Amino acid sequence: MRGEFEDEYSATIDDDLTETDDLRGALLNDTIAVLSPAEPICLAEVATVHEAVQT
Repeated sequence: MRGEFEDEYSATIDDDLTETDDLRGALLNDTIAVLSPAEPICLAEVATVHEAVQT
């Protein structure tokens, strides 16, 4: 015989697994474009950290 607490715990685990599956699907199916990355900034190899920060 299962108690109310055990039923709630099982439901919580089921919800967590569904969220994990959704996240796994998103990680495997989405492309980097969904992140809306900014255009890359290119600097010369000899650029200083100060120049990089200013850019």
